[in-house]
Amino acid sequence: MSSPVHTGRCLRREGRVVEVELGPTTAAGVHFPVSRAFALALLHEAATCTMFSQPGVPWPRRAAPPPLESALTFAEVLAMSAIERQDFEKERTVDQFVASAQYVATRNWTASLWRRDARGAFVDPGVSRTDPRALAVHRALDALYDDVAERADACDDPDQRARLEREQAPHATLRIETTEPRWCAHLEARMIWDVYAFDYGAADLL
Repeated sequence: MSSPVHTGRCLRREGRVVEVELGPTTAAGVHFPVSRAFALALLHEAATCTMFSQPGVPWPRRAAPPPLESALTFAEVLAMSAIERQDFEKERTVDQFVASAQYVATRNWTASLWRRDARGAFVDPGVSRTDPRALAVHRALDALYDDVAERADACDDPDQRARLEREQAPHATLRIETTEPRWCAHLEARMIWDVYAFDYGAADLL
């Protein structure tokens, strides 16, 4: 994929848990997939790509490569994201790194089909992608994004355009629990990065 789908922003990290807010950079970015494989791909991208403190301002260079960078190759991550069926090798790989992945918050929109559990995480109700209710939510998210994108395109100031997209586009926060603290230790609050990862076989937050 030549363009990022989302912008990832680390909100917090504590022990084995990290929370990442995702915002769209394209129309496809208003679809928020949830799977442990997608979470692992996010973590791996953050371990191997250039990180920023704000758009255009790189985060200080790391003193040493993150453990996840050497533990998992890009080819392995790419193979996982390309599989849209049950694959036990994929599941065994994910099991080594990610214990759970759940959305815990939305911004500028409300998830109407998914309900929260006792811990505040959104739970997949098992609604089919072709269900009229799911299609209606996707249409509403697409319309929200199109409206923000149209107003952003009308801005001559690139900083104002980026701020409009950041503040008004639909966002969702993914809470990732890793199997060991070292698999997310490379992330710090306020880090941002371009997210190319996407799991086309995963359910979308709706």
